[in-house]
Parts: sequence; C-alpha cells; structure tokens
Amino acid sequence: MTGAVRWTAPAFSTKSYESPVIAADADSVYLTWSEDLDLDHQLTTVQAYDARTGRPRWRAERTESSYSAVTAPGHHLIVGYLDDWYGYDTRSGRARWRVSSGEDGTASTPPLVADGVVYRANEEGVRAIRLSQRPEEL
Repeated sequence: MTGAVRWTAPAFSTKSYESPVIAADADSVYLTWSEDLDLDHQLTTVQAYDARTGRPRWRAERTESSYSAVTAPGHHLIVGYLDDWYGYDTRSGRARWRVSSGEDGTASTPPLVADGVVYRANEEGVRAIRLSQRPEEL
C-alpha cells in the first residue's frame, strides 16, 4: 500500500540471452536463473521465498536452461526447461513429475494453466498436459 520495499533477493543470469523467471502464489515467490558452468554445461536454480518475509524456503537445481514458470492449484510449480517440463511441489521443492517438452531444445511460449491442465504452444502447435501426480498428455 505504501510502495516501500519489503524484501529483496538476488536475481541474476550469466547467460546473455536469458533473464530470471518469476512466478508466485499466495504463500511464496519462485525465482529461476541460469548460470554457465563452462561452454557446454549450465545450471538452473529454482529458489522459493516466503512471500511475506523473503526468507528462502527451498532450492532445486537442474543442468539445463529454464525459460518459464507458472503456479497452479494443488501446490504445483511448473517450470519449462529446454528439454523437459518439471512439476515441483511448492511446499517442499521436490520434483513430482517430468514430461519431455517434445520441442527438441527450442523455447516455446510460457505455459498457461486452466482447470488442471497445462497448455504450451510453439511453432509445432499446442500441447496439453493434465496435472496430477503422474501427468497425462491430452
């Protein structure tokens, strides 16, 4: 209401063509960023912060670049990586599931969630995945 800064957290990427990605729900703010480890390897970090205090809640790492993130009901955080989509449990940071993006390392639009289904579009068309403990492609 006042515009005062409540808390801050580092947000950086060592990749010139990537920016940090942010998503949020009522309890947490989720941030992803990528770092080059060497010419052929990168590390992407997903960090959850308490939305009220800014305290870190959990952290997960993957060795591929991410470019999108969205939250969904049922404690889901969906992160789009170049080769896969991961569904994280927003309370623990544990990866619940992984689905191949089917995009062969090409970025697509950010996902959209509606009625328990994640939709992503790219030049090949639209993909729809029903959210569950074991997601199913529609």
